[in-house]
Parts: sequence; C-alpha cells; structure tokens
Amino acid sequence: YISNDIKKDRYKKLFHNLTSARATLKRGKKVYPKKPIDPLKGHRAAKISIGSGYLDDSFNLLLKVRPAYHSFDDPPYGFLRGVSIEFLNIEAFVSKKDILLDTLTIFKAESLPTINYFFTPISWRIKAGFDRYSLDKKSKPTLNLAVGTTIGNSYGYISLLSEAFGYNQKNSYFGAGINVVGAVDGISRYTSGFLEYKFRYYNSQISQNIVKYSQIFRFKQNLSLNFLYSYQENLFEDKKLSENFYKLYLNYYF
Repeated sequence: YISNDIKKDRYKKLFHNLTSARATLKRGKKVYPKKPIDPLKGHRAAKISIGSGYLDDSFNLLLKVRPAYHSFDDPPYGFLRGVSIEFLNIEAFVSKKDILLDTLTIFKAESLPTINYFFTPISWRIKAGFDRYSLDKKSKPTLNLAVGTTIGNSYGYISLLSEAFGYNQKNSYFGAGINVVGAVDGISRYTSGFLEYKFRYYNSQISQNIVKYSQIFRFKQNLSLNFLYSYQENLFEDKKLSENFYKLYLNYYF
C-alpha cells in the first residue's frame, strides 16, 4: 500500500483478515534455547597417561604424553562436538627388552560438523606424524588427508570420509580409502564411545582393513579412563595377517 502496489480498499481488507486471524491464536509457549556446556568444565589441555597394552601375546607398560589439546579419545564434555586438534601426542610401549614407539602425532586437526536444515558443512581431517597403521605395523612417517560429510542428532553422529594417505620408508607407498566414524557422546556426561572403520587400498594393489573402538569413562573434570580395542591387517613375508590390540589406561589432564 505504501509503495502503491495495492489500493486502499485491498489493503484494509487484508489488514482486517490478518488481525482477525491473529486474534484467534492461543497464547504460545515460551521457547528456551538450550544452554551450551560451560567450556571451563571440560578437561585441561595437557595430558599424561599410564596403563597397559596387550600386543604380541604379552602385556606391556603404556605411556602417553600430549602437551595440547583435545582428541576423540578424550572426554567430549565441555568441548565443541566433532572437533579435534592436538600437537606432539607421543605414545610408547615399554617392555623388558625395549621401548616401542606406537604413535607420534606432530599435528592433527579434525572437524566433523553435522549437517542440518540450514547448513551442509564439509567434514575434514589432516594429520602428520608417525603411526602403526602401515602394512608392516611399524611406526612410519605419514601424511593423511580426508574429506566427507557428517549426520547426527543429540545422541551421536556418523561420518563418511574419503581418505588419501602416504607413508615414507625404504619403499614409499601411498593409497586411498574410506573412513566411517561413529560416536555416541550425548547420552551421559560420564561416558562416551567412538568407533572408526578404515578401508585402505595401496598403490601396491593390496587392501587393508582397520577397526578401532574406544570407550571413555569420565570420573572427574581432569581424570578419565580409556579402554581401546583395535583390529588391523598387516603384511608379513608377503602374507596378510591380522592383529588384535587392547589398551587400558588412565588419563590425567593438567
């Protein structure tokens, strides 16, 4: 009416109909937005861990040190869901004979935001360091990149990622694969579960399956317990063998 698109009589009729319809509406309910968890209630950044790992038919002392910051093996309470970033994560096994380096993460960042009605963000991961997921199960220098998507609800989420990776050793090799990640982190503040499946195909025309499951128990703000199981296929003298791995360790954050 103000822009002269409709006449005055038409405007008065629309105004009357709208106000009459509004008058028939009942009193609405108040909507209170969910208050996010205070980040100060989450664990601190630095972590030391001690526990035991069952590998090669024997139990070994497990030691972990990480100066910063947060990973999916930590209690998610107080942290942004689906986000992981850590520096210089060192994990080693100590036996009577020697010390075995399991993991040395120089840098790792991961973002798995869930899609919704308004946004369809991309999930991604970048990792550089050393790990034992190579075919010969020894810690090797590696670079890992992955992109995909994530769906979820208040109880948890599922991610599907396409992965490209490379390992540097005497005979460098690389490949691509698929990662499926599932997490249940919205039922209780005291426990959460994280499951990851990897299918990898190497340039040497060899495939590999890797499964990792972690259950986290949060006792206090800076004290938690982890149980971890992993299954991995390796090569030994050109034969594919499987390996089952168990870890139980206590984490202290400071």
